[in-house]
Amino acid sequence: MMNRYISITVALLCCFTLLINTSLAQEASSFTTSDGEILSYSKVGSGPQVILLSGGPGYSVEFISAWADSLREKYEFILFHQRGTGLSSDVKLDSTTINIKTAARDIEDLRKHLGSNKVTLAGFSYGGGLALAYAAYYPNQTEKIIMLNTIGPDLTSIRGFGDNVSRNRTPWVNEILEFWNAQPDDSLSERMRTKYSQFGYFYDHRKAEYFLSNEFFTYGFSPRMSNLMWSDLSKNYDLSEDLNAYEGKSIIIRSRQDPIPAEAAFDILKAVPQTELYPIEKSGHFPFWEQPEQFYKTLEKVLSL
Repeated sequence: MMNRYISITVALLCCFTLLINTSLAQEASSFTTSDGEILSYSKVGSGPQVILLSGGPGYSVEFISAWADSLREKYEFILFHQRGTGLSSDVKLDSTTINIKTAARDIEDLRKHLGSNKVTLAGFSYGGGLALAYAAYYPNQTEKIIMLNTIGPDLTSIRGFGDNVSRNRTPWVNEILEFWNAQPDDSLSERMRTKYSQFGYFYDHRKAEYFLSNEFFTYGFSPRMSNLMWSDLSKNYDLSEDLNAYEGKSIIIRSRQDPIPAEAAFDILKAVPQTELYPIEKSGHFPFWEQPEQFYKTLEKVLSL
């Protein structure tokens, strides 16, 4: 049985093809931050502006670029390559440059560059937390924040995340993961370990097999940026008091089976009482893959509020 699963996995890997997203063809633009770094972004669509913030931390914005493609006829999406990711990777990376306050300040510099009085931010996972941080630090410049399966205003609710991911993996997935963990360290082993550890993020493991074999690895990830940001978050991420000044719109889209505990959403509701919550049924952490019709219908609705 194990050999059959391994053979299927390797075959799928060999057949792996890149899916070219139309948004990736957009010409990149850049701006200079307050501390002199050059960061990149691209525009997709036309209409009211929405800045997209990817998660990880460390994933390139291409991870959620399909959001822009889905609603490009109604909105102009700003695909922001956060400092240390994607097209903004050629920067100084240390604890003085990769931290939540600098990340929020980068968005403020982008707002000024775009000439916007206020911004609408849509963030996924950690990106939702970054949107929350921007609203806390720059409340008067924030029109609306939309957070998908987000972390909370602090990291208290994250404590159960790893346990939830592990519990969501079936025995046969854990068996395969154990097999790859026992193999010598090389690019294939690392890829397979990442793939099968991610199964716990999904509600439907059939969809997990498809997306983790075909699409997941097309997106860039910066481990160094991720590690630096998590280090800062663990010490300095607590927005509960700062959020008292935010009076703009606040919206959470949350999958019922998201491994990030529901406590994160409840903590945001406490800190930002005007927050509205919209559920996605039968989906884990990635509803834009597991339940795209339901997710994009919800995203369109909350953007119009």
